[in-house]
Amino acid sequence: MPNKRDITAPKKENRTPFCSVAACRLGLNPGGYGSYMPDHIMLIETPLPWPRGYLREPGTLPPEVIELARSLIYERPTGTPLRHRFLAIAPDADYSRPGYRRLIYYRRPEGSFADFSQVEYQVPTADVGPLAWALLQEPDQLPTFDRYRQETHTRDLLVCTHGAVDAACSKFGYPLYRTLRDQYATPSDGQLRVWRVSHIGGHLFAPTMLEMPGGRYWGFLGETEAEQVARRSGDPTGLRDNYRGWCGLQGPFLQVAERELFMQFGWDWLDYHKSGRIVAPDEGGANGQDDPTRPWAEVRIDFASPDGQVQGTYEARVEVECTLAAPPRTGSAETYPYPQYVVTQARFIPTAAYTLTPQPLLQTMATT
Repeated sequence: MPNKRDITAPKKENRTPFCSVAACRLGLNPGGYGSYMPDHIMLIETPLPWPRGYLREPGTLPPEVIELARSLIYERPTGTPLRHRFLAIAPDADYSRPGYRRLIYYRRPEGSFADFSQVEYQVPTADVGPLAWALLQEPDQLPTFDRYRQETHTRDLLVCTHGAVDAACSKFGYPLYRTLRDQYATPSDGQLRVWRVSHIGGHLFAPTMLEMPGGRYWGFLGETEAEQVARRSGDPTGLRDNYRGWCGLQGPFLQVAERELFMQFGWDWLDYHKSGRIVAPDEGGANGQDDPTRPWAEVRIDFASPDGQVQGTYEARVEVECTLAAPPRTGSAETYPYPQYVVTQARFIPTAAYTLTPQPLLQTMATT
């Protein structure tokens, strides 16, 4: 699987067909490329293979789900933001039950949060569509499915292996899936599950992974990095080139700022409640003082530890450091510009009895 640490620069005449290997060789950093997660996310256990258009084509998902996807995603009114997402997960001998399908539903909480709220069911195959419809359209029907509800408190690592969308996802995603599944998700543990998942976006960062219910996107994961994420161990600064972003924040400027907080606070940060917003967007250099080739934004992230002892605000200026041209998909002869983001100024404003000592990681940081 591709990893910037072990891929050497190719000879000019040897061009890889895999977009993610090309991206690694360019030094493309995935920071800020964690897709923003809509309000409703539904994982549906679905047997392989998955065609590219599994949400549109009959036969892969129940017809009720196809209809939901059509009405909520593809035929939503123009200008209406995307609020729903459906993903397929492959059956697993240890997680699945013959004649039944698992459905995991996540919803974005109101306000500041750390994890998406989660409810999980394992229902007879014929009831998958009606349950999906009840969760999203007819909540008064949900009591019908109470007996199928599962009480689970696990982390789910969703590794994209959807080769029908891009070959890099199957080429590099499946080995990552097997490593995580075989080494870190033992049935006796019960705290971590690993699934093969349909396309989650960003295949030029393959192997790609989405961690739920936390909502963190990862890319370019090798075995060492995969172990760190699975165990939440070691120095997280070593994952700077793998962390795409937290999907609870919208847009690369906020996601890159949040990455700095993860690097500063370490693994405890993942359990902090947080929210963010852009306070000063780039006006395109209209005032004549800014470099129009370096778009920027000033952002604010408010955070609090689970016990409330650590609270504060992080203010930062995030800029586009440069732009790299990379093939957006495997086999593409064209390239697409990918901005690379960096925090250039930042400060913490504590709102509780807490003092943060600036780290060498961010020389420009100041505490107030």
